[in-house]
Amino acid sequence: SYEGAAMRVGGREQSTYITGDHEVLTSEGMRRVDSLSEDSVIATKHLAPNDLQAELIDGMLLGDAGYCRPNHLGERGKLYFKHSIAQREWFEVKRSALRGLYSVVDEAGPVRHKILGQDTISKGSLTCRFASIPTWPFQRARWYRDGIKRVPLDLALTPITLAAWYLDDGSLDAESDRIIICTDGFPLEDVYLLQSKLSVVGITARIWEKKRRLVISDGYSGEHLSAFKFFSRIAPFVPPSMQYKLPAVFQGEYEE
Repeated sequence: SYEGAAMRVGGREQSTYITGDHEVLTSEGMRRVDSLSEDSVIATKHLAPNDLQAELIDGMLLGDAGYCRPNHLGERGKLYFKHSIAQREWFEVKRSALRGLYSVVDEAGPVRHKILGQDTISKGSLTCRFASIPTWPFQRARWYRDGIKRVPLDLALTPITLAAWYLDDGSLDAESDRIIICTDGFPLEDVYLLQSKLSVVGITARIWEKKRRLVISDGYSGEHLSAFKFFSRIAPFVPPSMQYKLPAVFQGEYEE
């Protein structure tokens, strides 16, 4: 604990005030408060995602995950994600990778829907909700503008981020050797931003403007081709039940 620090508690939030001559534990050891910068990492009692978990979460946010809306209890956004029961393994792989960040799972049974006038029965769903930690409100502010999910300008498309994104919202059109990523949940402006970010990591994608989706269609028969680069980067992160999303040549490379 930081002896002598003053604390103010308001609602569900806590603020700690420390004078400059106090020392706090940082990633570089004990440091005086007045020597810290905006980039300093300070130890607290709260859990937070590590760097690899943060990469996974960014990929999940590009796909099926989200942050809850702030509520009257003072909670300013908690991470959640949801999948069909048919994707239980992928659901559990993500939950296991985020172990240490306390979560609860809700399982819903089959539900009858009417789609385009036709009665359809879903297979049921799994929803994972994470407990409140200080990280989530900051991340919600990073990902949402005026209540709408948007692509952050500082997003980095690492192999883990690409894999989570593709497994949530991507598909392989094997007949034409092309990758299709559903980005229609984002404004067209953000789809262009994602196209630019793919280019930064050496992957060329075109925008299917009518459907607001990204398409990588130059094949994967050579290392210089974008689809080859894409699959070679994500293959180690694709669990067995999702291998169908990979071309045969990239299957079997999963690293648990």
